Amino acid sequence: MRPTLLLLILTLLAPLPAAEKPTAPAAAAAATLAPGTYVGSWRAQDESTGTLRLKFSQGADQKWQAEAMFTYEGAEVPTATKALKLEGGRVELTFSWEVQGVNASSTLKGEIQAGSLSGTYQSTVNEAASSGRWTVSLQPAKS
Repeated sequence: MRPTLLLLILTLLAPLPAAEKPTAPAAAAAATLAPGTYVGSWRAQDESTGTLRLKFSQGADQKWQAEAMFTYEGAEVPTATKALKLEGGRVELTFSWEVQGVNASSTLKGEIQAGSLSGTYQSTVNEAASSGRWTVSLQPAKS
């Protein structure tokens, strides 16, 4: 067999190189969460609004922790964090709260950008649900 024909046959029988994996989109390389206090607002579908404050920190074990507070009809509403998930430039925070003796919970889902967070929320109050949008920005550290 001639060397040229042998080379051609070996080339045809050789496995094809693996397809190059596409590069991750820019969103996958999103900003990471910076610890600190983020302040902004929420707006419900019914156009009610209020202030939203989120504080993120890392414990000695490097595990992220979150605290949330919002205003409703001008009054501050404290919350109890139930779950926090940070993954691939996204945040999901679930907390419980009480207004006028009514227990409720909210889940905020959003995107992490450089110095800010924004997204949507879903709240459940007495088996009824409400939803809306929220946005917060990292506040400068106090000296």
